[in-house]
Amino acid sequence: MVIDARVPGGEIEATTLRDLDLPGGAERVLLVTGCATLTPDAAEELAGRRLRLVGVDRFSVGGPQTHRILFAAGVVVLEGLDLSAAPPLLGGSQAQQVAHRCVTVMLNSTVPLSY
Repeated sequence: MVIDARVPGGEIEATTLRDLDLPGGAERVLLVTGCATLTPDAAEELAGRRLRLVGVDRFSVGGPQTHRILFAAGVVVLEGLDLSAAPPLLGGSQAQQVAHRCVTVMLNSTVPLSY
């Protein structure tokens, strides 16, 4: 599912994610951030939703604490995605196809996947 999470100010907080009213049961979320980072409380919010994957259109999802929170919850993080062609609030099988393509690109990349 692709979610438009752009906010002025450069940081996406937990309240921003709650205001977006993410659908329950989503396992994979790709966030259009407009270069904003996730704060640690936003990472806690996403981890609490038992997501399996969070992708962002930025070079990094956030700072070290944000990464630690997501990794500790078993969330796979994809960074540096080009989501410009993905329509926001994409759902169903199309969302799975987009997430699958992103994972395939990352796994075939020569860039190290460690943080």
